[in-house]
Amino acid sequence: MAVDKKLRDLVQKAEAGDPDSQVGLGLLHRLSRGVEGNDSEAGQWFRKAAEQGSLEAAYYLGCHCLETGDYPEAIKWIMDAALRGHERAEFTLGYMYCKGEGLKQDYSEAAKWFLKAAEQGSTDAQVNLGILYVQGLGVEKDMSQAFEWNLKAAEQGYDVAQNNVGILYFRGEGVELSQTEAVKWWRKAADQGHEEAQYYLGLVYGAGKGVVKDVEKACFWLMLAARNGQEEALAIKESMDNWLSKKQKDKITKKVKKWLKEHEEQELGRAHLFDHPFSR
Repeated sequence: MAVDKKLRDLVQKAEAGDPDSQVGLGLLHRLSRGVEGNDSEAGQWFRKAAEQGSLEAAYYLGCHCLETGDYPEAIKWIMDAALRGHERAEFTLGYMYCKGEGLKQDYSEAAKWFLKAAEQGSTDAQVNLGILYVQGLGVEKDMSQAFEWNLKAAEQGYDVAQNNVGILYFRGEGVELSQTEAVKWWRKAADQGHEEAQYYLGLVYGAGKGVVKDVEKACFWLMLAARNGQEEALAIKESMDNWLSKKQKDKITKKVKKWLKEHEEQELGRAHLFDHPFSR
């Protein structure tokens, strides 16, 4: 009953013209929470709020238009939000320039908008800016900058960045080579389910680089990586099976099943509303 009353109050305020309530109702339609899921209805509520100057609504409306393929409207509203300092809008605009999504591809513009969002703490922007520095697109190639921006995102817990930091430490690119540090960051990413980091952990445990060689741990991480879609992991894990007893294999299989069960809801928890496919 209390929930129904809150929803009625929200609808009443939205219909009366309150922009925050309009955004809230649009999100409920978007998420199918308490109301029928309806993207068109969500877009209409976002537009009502955006036309009153709501910053959040401008961003959400831009994303809605982007998803429906209305690029002129998407650019209009995302640009509006980005120019007013909306972090996600800045990142999204950067990626649109980077991929030529509705805009002419322009890496310099992409770097400019990624930097704005990155300085506000956007992990997606920090990682993408790092990629531009690795490839020398829109900026001069600079591995130190690539490392620093990935590190900022990694320290916020972003698994993609943690994996990248591990790679850079392992190769000694942009930072002094350290296999121990590489393993530390790969472990952080692997614990979040990042399949490439799990694969790299399997390799270093198998080779004894940065860690004491441990075939059981190598097979554990390679099996996890394979379960998560890392194709090369399974072949390497199978070659290591020859070094293990049946008891060891059974033990690893149980550990993998336990890990997967404990982390089965993890991906849902990491989902972000309106994350476009070009986000994480």
